[in-house]
Amino acid sequence: MTRDSWADGGSKDLNARVKEYLRDLMKDAGPIELPLEAKKEMAAIIKQADEKLC
Repeated sequence: MTRDSWADGGSKDLNARVKEYLRDLMKDAGPIELPLEAKKEMAAIIKQADEKLC
């Protein structure tokens, strides 16, 4: 890439290009499905915390 083509392309620095790349990547990403065991463990932790608070 030459300086002229870089300037014609919007002159984005590395930080701006990375932010744009990550936005595009995250836009297309869906939610992550947790394994059933992880869900059960989280539910147990929440239940235990609720019992301590009541």
